[in-house]
Amino acid sequence: MQLFSATIASSSEDEYCWTVGLADDVSDPKHYFLIQRAKAEEEQTPDPNSSDLYYEIDDQIGGFYGGVNQILLGRHKIELVLTEALAKRHNSAKALQIDLNITAAEWVAFQEDLVRITEGMVELNQLE
Repeated sequence: MQLFSATIASSSEDEYCWTVGLADDVSDPKHYFLIQRAKAEEEQTPDPNSSDLYYEIDDQIGGFYGGVNQILLGRHKIELVLTEALAKRHNSAKALQIDLNITAAEWVAFQEDLVRITEGMVELNQLE
């Protein structure tokens, strides 16, 4: 199921987590998607006790931990392959897709940050 077309990609880091996100508009987003990974308290490293990534779609009500079996990333789209339980929550869609209409520089940075955030948590593969 296609969610929206992203025209902006960004990432941020604070003392608690890393975040990567996509949105349909930089100044007035109607749709957005983000992934967050908690940091360990004493270190600037991923929290080894955190079992799942946090995903958010459009608002916190649409947020969830885990439920993604695989992320497929291509230059012009990202797909989240869902677990059966999460698929039921999204009208039985087996995957959620966001088209990427972002600059090459944004895509490179998004890809690098996504690799860092998802490492060891969820399978990340490149789309053909």
